[in-house]
Amino acid sequence: MNIRRIIILITLLYGTGLFAQSLNSATYKEIKKVLLLTSHQRQSEVKLSIERLTPEPSAYLVALASDPQLRIYAKQKAISLLQYYPTSGSEVFLRARIADVSVHRSLRASAAQSYASGFYRRDAARVEAFLRSFQADRTIGVSVLSALRTARIMNREFVPDERQIEQIRQQRQPPTKNQ
Repeated sequence: MNIRRIIILITLLYGTGLFAQSLNSATYKEIKKVLLLTSHQRQSEVKLSIERLTPEPSAYLVALASDPQLRIYAKQKAISLLQYYPTSGSEVFLRARIADVSVHRSLRASAAQSYASGFYRRDAARVEAFLRSFQADRTIGVSVLSALRTARIMNREFVPDERQIEQIRQQRQPPTKNQ
């Protein structure tokens, strides 16, 4: 294990609070079972199943996504679910996953999507600046651009077009005496 990976691992553990709190091993195992289910469950169903086990699963999801024995598809589910739990620990983890070129391509792409979806509303400029630095990356550049585009669309304010403005005006006009 090289020094860079050790530093990243320590940063992740410190950033998620795993040094300060220990995870319940029974809950960890149950969440792991949920992630390992190979049936094509909707993300909302997986999220609900995990939330039945613990109301704040981000530390468990980070730990599971870091587990070297966990299969890629289960790690990808864990990373994807982190978008719903935007904590400082999950942010540190997602940013580290995106930046680490030794991490599997699909995990980096999922981390980019999760980071954009979960943190764009909090601090769009920070997310934009960080992810833009990876838009030229040969392995995840397209995924980064897609994640940013989706986050922009999902977080923009409603701006009516000319036709909608005219409809609003007509609805606000008082009825005339001839009607």
